Amino acid sequence: MIHFILARNNSNTIKKYLGKRGRSIASVIRIIYYDDLKELLNLKTSAIIFSDFDRLNSFQLEEVKKIFTQIKVKYPQLILINDPSKVKLRFELLKQLKKTGINNYDVFRSIEPLVNLSYPVFLREENNHTGALSELIYDFKSLEKNILALNLQGYPTKNLLAVEYANVVTTGGIYKKYSALKVMDNIYPRQLDYNMHWMVKSNICFDTYPVEDYLKEFEIYMNENPHKDWLDQIFNIAGIDYGRIDYGVYEGKPIVWEINLNPDYGNRKRNRVEQQKELVDRIRDEFHVKLLNKFSEIDAHEDTHIELEISERVLKTMKTSNLVLFWEKFHNLYKTKKPIFQKLVRFVRAFSLVIAQFLLFVLKSFGYSPLRNSKSQP
Repeated sequence: MIHFILARNNSNTIKKYLGKRGRSIASVIRIIYYDDLKELLNLKTSAIIFSDFDRLNSFQLEEVKKIFTQIKVKYPQLILINDPSKVKLRFELLKQLKKTGINNYDVFRSIEPLVNLSYPVFLREENNHTGALSELIYDFKSLEKNILALNLQGYPTKNLLAVEYANVVTTGGIYKKYSALKVMDNIYPRQLDYNMHWMVKSNICFDTYPVEDYLKEFEIYMNENPHKDWLDQIFNIAGIDYGRIDYGVYEGKPIVWEINLNPDYGNRKRNRVEQQKELVDRIRDEFHVKLLNKFSEIDAHEDTHIELEISERVLKTMKTSNLVLFWEKFHNLYKTKKPIFQKLVRFVRAFSLVIAQFLLFVLKSFGYSPLRNSKSQP
């Protein structure tokens, strides 16, 4: 039996997979929620995969580190995946990759003095996968306006990152996003997406990009795994044994966007023209066969009966507050693919920018700035 430990409000990723492509292994996969760790007090399992560290607050993360260590010391034969004391989350990882020269762009917390930004930048959450929350920003005044607009939408400044923009556009005006999945010692190419917009979330319409070119590149990427050694290096730096990396290629060199510890497995419906459907479906089927075989291999290890000591205080600490649950439900609207909600989100963001512009005009005379640590900026 394999157990996934994850956040209750982020469990659809694995649940949807087990209900569709992963039905053959659904009987050997179980989910344990961080806010209900009582199952760890008495459990038989062959492997435990820890994920969703970015969904925990600092106190909860410290407790999870202690629990992981307790299991590792008492049951060294058990397969434990993703050590929370080694995993680097988004901000720490991107800072490290910039420092070592692997990435060519930097990232800053918005509560820090933003005096060394290289524009353009965009804003995103530090510990969520909502993607870019702004368009590209080209100067400090626009940065202030966008920060305030996001504050009005419910995003605290302390949760926002200012990310320098790395332009990976091709000569044909196409942006590419590569994805690969790591499961222990295996790295599997996952997806290659194209878009006309710099924020690549899904494939472009193929009336603007030759289908034949896409099919050739997609097949080479999925079959040859051309960045395998580089990917292995990045996952080692990040301390991650299970997760999906999203990355681009800048001037022939791969650069990292992020690593998701609780990825989906391609349950989204994608618009595909007929001539690419057969090849793409075959390649994706091959990926899922490899993934299912890997999970079956992990499950084949002998189960270990574990008994842990977790105090009531710790169990209480791991409970998710109602405020956090409300926040997650509310902001899930920002991630929905439903057209009506997407239109609503675009309207709210545009309206918030107008209101933010007005408020800054009025409040600047009183010395107000949503970026108080960066007042020295021009």
